[in-house]
Amino acid sequence: MNSENYIEIINNYINEIKLFDSKNSEIYVAIINKALFYKLFSKTLKETDYYTDLTKFSSPKNHQYYMKNITLGFIRPDTIGSVKLRREWLRFFKDLSNEYNISISAAIYLDENCFHIIISQFKLQ
Repeated sequence: MNSENYIEIINNYINEIKLFDSKNSEIYVAIINKALFYKLFSKTLKETDYYTDLTKFSSPKNHQYYMKNITLGFIRPDTIGSVKLRREWLRFFKDLSNEYNISISAAIYLDENCFHIIISQFKLQ
């Protein structure tokens, strides 16, 4: 094989590589911490008066999403029923995203087992 063939192969390979694109990329942070999980859970319980005041959730859909996820051992803080804590969380990650010019979000997992169960549902493409 001559050098022109190698160059053609390399160029074809390079054309198939998707380079990093901050506009279409996201970073998800997995925080595995029982104490933080419990803090968010108990704060939501108290502020929603043990789920009797659902107005603390940003929407009925987020309430349902929160309830489903809590049983699986993870919390997405943008769905919690604590208005102040949710705003602080969203502001922090918005500032972080703006600083690094990429969307950054996080979820809190009760433990590694819950994290692995959730992660195993996703397949890399």
